[in-house]
Amino acid sequence: MKLPEWSKRSGAALRGTANLVALTIVAWASFLTWDIWLAVVGGGIEIIFLSWATWSKTYQKRLESRRGKPRPKPIDLWLLIVTVSGFVVILFFGFGKLLLTPRWLPLSHAQGWEAGAIGWTALFLIYYLFKFKKTKNPALYQVVLILVAIVSTVLLFGLRYSMDIPVLHVALVLALGVCFLGMDLFLVFTLVDDDKNDEKSRSLASLVGADIPMVLTLSLLLLYLGIYNDADNRDVFVSGVVACQLLFSNAVFVLTEFAWLQLPQSFGEMAPSGKTSVGS
Repeated sequence: MKLPEWSKRSGAALRGTANLVALTIVAWASFLTWDIWLAVVGGGIEIIFLSWATWSKTYQKRLESRRGKPRPKPIDLWLLIVTVSGFVVILFFGFGKLLLTPRWLPLSHAQGWEAGAIGWTALFLIYYLFKFKKTKNPALYQVVLILVAIVSTVLLFGLRYSMDIPVLHVALVLALGVCFLGMDLFLVFTLVDDDKNDEKSRSLASLVGADIPMVLTLSLLLLYLGIYNDADNRDVFVSGVVACQLLFSNAVFVLTEFAWLQLPQSFGEMAPSGKTSVGS
């Protein structure tokens, strides 16, 4: 067997959607539990699978049957990995907080949900910042990217140490939401139109469907905490609201990035681009 054919088969098996999902789940579960045996077993199964895919005639026939057929639109593999990672993180910090060994943070159940949501948001932030985009001013985009990355990193560390200070905690989450809103707003005005990969429409949909609602909701929550500073169980209340809002915003972001959620055509006509609509 020639080396190019060998690498093609193993690469196709490695990049398979189901395989990437399984690898992501095992990797995060191993990391969050520090279970070396889970990592070893998962890695061994992956090696066996790749070996089978490389030399199996059945897998070879499957690849050959796909040749010459129209290929579906390729899925964003990094977005898929970040999405699956978020579900695993939320599962461990929310539903299965007791599975964390050792405990990463001394969190209550409400704070566990919020920690999972914040962790997922951080992963999306990394994906969004380093995702390749064609902008009208690449130098300006790099400056904005660096500034947002620095500010967001500081805010995330602040969130880690402000769990027990509700007003400060909500203010930091609100500031993080403003970073997302500013980034999407910047991209709406600076991204280059590309019919093959309409990033501008996705940024606009994310701005309207995720960023603006998050900023408004957290602003209202911050106002409430300022007025009712004697409210009962403020830490539990804040964790619940923040967790729900972040999960909602992340879900909307996933839908817009996969192009499963688009703005109405009449709204899209307002976008600052050369196109007539976002939903087209």
